[in-house]
Amino acid sequence: MTAEEARAAGQDQSFGKFLVVWSGQLVSVVGSGLTAYALAVYAFERTNAATAVALITLMSFLPSILLRPIGGVLAGFGD
Repeated sequence: MTAEEARAAGQDQSFGKFLVVWSGQLVSVVGSGLTAYALAVYAFERTNAATAVALITLMSFLPSILLRPIGGVLAGFGD
């Protein structure tokens, strides 16, 4: 096995690991979105108030809205 073949094999393995992580993240994001949607529908059915739906939607996305800029700065320092 030449050095180029070994490097190509290593890249294939690392890409496979990346696909596993990426697909796991995709399933997680879809599941979180469906949960937020179902909770909003449940709240609307129970209260018949759009305010409850708006607050639940805001609270479900607020952590990501607040923490993504901080994560971006931290990722920038590591690059």
